[in-house]
Amino acid sequence: MTMHVYKIIHKDSGQVYVGLTAHKRWRQHVRMARRSVRLARAMQAFGVDRFEFEVIETVPTYKLGVERQIYWIAKFKQMGPVYNVRSVSYEHRVKLSQAQLQKPYSAETRAKIRAASEAQP
Repeated sequence: MTMHVYKIIHKDSGQVYVGLTAHKRWRQHVRMARRSVRLARAMQAFGVDRFEFEVIETVPTYKLGVERQIYWIAKFKQMGPVYNVRSVSYEHRVKLSQAQLQKPYSAETRAKIRAASEAQP
């Protein structure tokens, strides 16, 4: 699967967030910014229009994408502050994913998920 390493840059300060996605849609990334509390707070404080989205690099696999994302975070950290709090290796992401898959949902959570999926057109 083709992956895109991207940056979201605050136009005024130059502070950067580096992310990884299979999509290239700005609106989706603005919603994804909620994953980074620091970036979400900055977007709320300064306004989304003060941020710019740019694909830095396109790679053929998720694993290579993670490696390149870590590289770019380190590179931008050398130039100044970044919104990324930490870099997570591919192996660690796989472990987190496996742990999440093994975690059973409660009956209440399953009902909420079912109701939400049925409500979507």
